[in-house]
Amino acid sequence: MKIFLIRHGETVENAQHIVQGQSYGRLSPKGMEQARKVASRLAKERIDAIISSPLERADLTAQEIAKQHGLEITYDDRISERKFGSLEGIKRDEYFDRIKKSGLPKHEFRPPGGESYVDMIKRVESFYRMLLEKYTGKTVVIVAHGALNRVFLSAVNHVPIEKAHDVEQENTCVNVIEVVDGNPVVRLVNCTKHL
Repeated sequence: MKIFLIRHGETVENAQHIVQGQSYGRLSPKGMEQARKVASRLAKERIDAIISSPLERADLTAQEIAKQHGLEITYDDRISERKFGSLEGIKRDEYFDRIKKSGLPKHEFRPPGGESYVDMIKRVESFYRMLLEKYTGKTVVIVAHGALNRVFLSAVNHVPIEKAHDVEQENTCVNVIEVVDGNPVVRLVNCTKHL
C-alpha cells in the first residue's frame, strides 16, 4: 500500500495565523491555486481511492485531486482536524502562550473542550488500521490537516508523539508512506516542490 498524505490548501485563517480546529477554515484564492497544483502533481499517479476529512478546506482540496482521476471521495471523521475547543478562533501566538502557561508538554495540552495529540492518536490509529484492512496493495490519497498529519506520521512510527508537534506540514505538502510487508516506511515528508 502507498499513501499520499496531503494537507489542505491555505485558508484565510492560516494567512491570519488563527487556530482553526473544526470550526473555521475557508480556502483563500492562494489555497485554491495550491490545491490545483498538488492535484496536477498527483495527476500521473495511479490512485485507487481518495479519503478526505469532511471539513470544507480539506474537501475542496480533495475535489481538485479527484477531478484528475474521476474518483469519488470518501469522507472520514477520524481524519478531521484536532478539536481546539474554546481556543478555536484565537491567534496562534496566544495559543502557544496558553500551552506555556499550562506547564504541560505540547502533546499533552488539551484545550478546554478540545483534544490533545495524545487524545487524537486513538482515532488516527483506528483510521490507519482500517487502511491496512481495506486498501492493501492500493494507492490511497488522504487529504487532512496540519495537526492530524503530524499525529498520523507519529502513528506510523515516523516520530514519537512527543515530537509530532515539531514536524513541519505546509499547505498542500505531500507526505508519502509505503507499507512494505506490513511495515510502514515514510518516504517523503512535507514536500512542496509543486508550489
